[in-house]
Amino acid sequence: MIIFEELEINMYFKKSILPYLLLLSIAALAFFQVVFFVHPPNYDMVDCFYPWRFHVGECFQNGQFPFWNPFQDLGYPIYADPSSGAWYPVVWLIGSTVGYTIYTIGFEFYLHVFFAGVGMYWLAQTLNFDKRIALITGVSYMLCGIFVGNAQHLPYIIGAAWLPFVLNFYFRLLAEKEASNGVCAGFFLFLMITGGYPAFVIVLFYFFLASFSYYIFKSWRSKKKNSVYFFLINHIVFVVSALVFSAGMLISIYQVSPYLSRLEGFTLEQALYSPFGPNAFISFLLPFSTVDFPEIFKGDISMINGYFGLFMLLFLFAGIFAPKNSGVKFIFVLGIFSLLAAVGDALPVRELLYKYVPMMDVFRFPAVFRIFALFAFILVGANYLNLHYKKGKFLSFKKWIVPLSVVLLALIGIIIYIRSNTYLDMKNFIGKAVFDAYREGQIEQFIVLQASIQIGFIVALILLIRFIKKIERAYLFLGLLIALDLIIAAQLNGPYTVYTSFLKSKEPYHATAKLEKGFPTLQNITIEEAGKLPGLGQPYWQNLNNFHKEISAEGFNSFSFSSYDNLESKHPFVYKTIQQNKVVLLSDKVLHEKSIDKLNADSTFLSNHLIFDNQAYSVLSLLDLKTDSTDRATITNYSANHFDIKTENKESQLLTIFQKEYTGWEAKVDGELVPIYKSNKNFMTIVLPADSKKVTFQYRNPVVLIAFLVSLLSCLLLLANTLIFKGATKSLDSFINSSNS
Repeated sequence: MIIFEELEINMYFKKSILPYLLLLSIAALAFFQVVFFVHPPNYDMVDCFYPWRFHVGECFQNGQFPFWNPFQDLGYPIYADPSSGAWYPVVWLIGSTVGYTIYTIGFEFYLHVFFAGVGMYWLAQTLNFDKRIALITGVSYMLCGIFVGNAQHLPYIIGAAWLPFVLNFYFRLLAEKEASNGVCAGFFLFLMITGGYPAFVIVLFYFFLASFSYYIFKSWRSKKKNSVYFFLINHIVFVVSALVFSAGMLISIYQVSPYLSRLEGFTLEQALYSPFGPNAFISFLLPFSTVDFPEIFKGDISMINGYFGLFMLLFLFAGIFAPKNSGVKFIFVLGIFSLLAAVGDALPVRELLYKYVPMMDVFRFPAVFRIFALFAFILVGANYLNLHYKKGKFLSFKKWIVPLSVVLLALIGIIIYIRSNTYLDMKNFIGKAVFDAYREGQIEQFIVLQASIQIGFIVALILLIRFIKKIERAYLFLGLLIALDLIIAAQLNGPYTVYTSFLKSKEPYHATAKLEKGFPTLQNITIEEAGKLPGLGQPYWQNLNNFHKEISAEGFNSFSFSSYDNLESKHPFVYKTIQQNKVVLLSDKVLHEKSIDKLNADSTFLSNHLIFDNQAYSVLSLLDLKTDSTDRATITNYSANHFDIKTENKESQLLTIFQKEYTGWEAKVDGELVPIYKSNKNFMTIVLPADSKKVTFQYRNPVVLIAFLVSLLSCLLLLANTLIFKGATKSLDSFINSSNS
């Protein structure tokens, strides 16, 4: 009896737990420098996503909702910035518990790489792949060029991680009469919306629209009214679920949209910037050749890695004409179309999308589309492998020896040709390029090194096909070769796109750990001085005031107010002069907005000048205002959502806080509400009566707070899988089934 129980435990472990442990371990091997805190992440991961998430986490740990970030760009509503993670549950969890450090931001990256593998593993099984082939599919996806090349772009990683989960439950929604699939698809789409890059969701929307139209048309032609009915109900459940989960994020975007320059759309030139051009196709075979040389590839190095494994590339070509189920066919069509769009101006596809398809003008980088191409190519290659496995066959030596020999000879020919025309010095190059980011190498050196590695894998595959006769063992060794190939590719590219190889993680960790947390007392310095505080050392560069906890006009963020961009770009002297003030200004200088162009052009704008629109000017210009040199206004207490200001003033005057005027802010003077006027096109100004003692600026947004509670409660209900939730979905499933019977 004990023996049988042990056998059952072993079988359960192999079938249910082992695949996830393998995915977890393989991801850790591929990115061990980040996973085990050897080297810190690089570029945008450190400059953008870490400081923003750090602030969001600080808010949660101090019992506040992260409505506002006062420290950069003279304040902005961080809750409405999709890149901040303010609406993303993983950020809620990390930020409110251990908080964000250089370690936890790296852990978040690793976590999503693992999620991507799990999602693809699930999807492959939904598409009727055997579990062994599904596991290979998951490994191929989580170590493909998106996760290696775009490692610095956390929203890309998050969007790519949840994409297979969304499609998994969507395909189940199409095939099954269970409303719970719609709820789950809606939940994972919510994770994509709140954590991922918006372009992924936009493309996915059109994929859903196309598949919905196809299935409706197909069901209508076959006159299956019941199928149409449950199909519509399931889609309604899907859409409503996604909207309920994402309510807070969607309301936030709606609220902030009138203020933003980004939503006006990019120019065509901007939308075509950094494609995955035809030259970058070399990364399908030789990914190490794309770690530099932007002049050759006409794009950022993060956008030109299209690798998804040497073996899966071979299986893709073999499997293009192999039988496919409808799900794989649909994804393959999406992949081909996406590749045509990804090449940018090399073809007219991206331009046509920009001109004629709604929402296709709000994001840059044609290379964004390559995620769907890689996704599809992996599934098509895995489908070919799956067909063989289910027939109890492995790759035929007779069929494969010729194409493999051709690839082998081609790689050898490339090396011989380069060697005969270029001095390579490979020994010196390998020492610098493999273990560090070597920016002075020649592209020929990168090509030769990668080609040499690929030759070894081709030879290994030939030997595997020729000499391993047992099917299970053959597929086991093939899986190991696929994993090893992708791990090596990730390790080669890692120093260039994943982590900062010349730094140890503990150095940037201690640089921020030693700084004050929460919302400490502000220094008595000007805005300009706050923007020139000492740096934190490499790899830090931008958005450092989130760590220094000083209010600055500095900041790097694509989420920018139109009015602030206008002030900075069109009135640079005014913008610079404003920074000579401290955060709070007392003034009696009221000017009309018509004067701003002349003041800027003549450099006559003074730091205490306040410019108002016609409506505010007509009110304020009539007041008897007077500021004295002995008057004082000092911030005594503040947080992300409020400022307490102690005032000492003899006469009535204007008080300005250099934080952007935005819906939700209210001001009180000695407990009495007062109106807020927008000054200098951006900032909050109030009338300060004589002998005032205290001014409070408080941010309130009850609608968003309610939406946050709805999102949080919905997530908890789904993840906890309570009896109430089960009962609700079962009742809905019963309703649909009874209606169709």
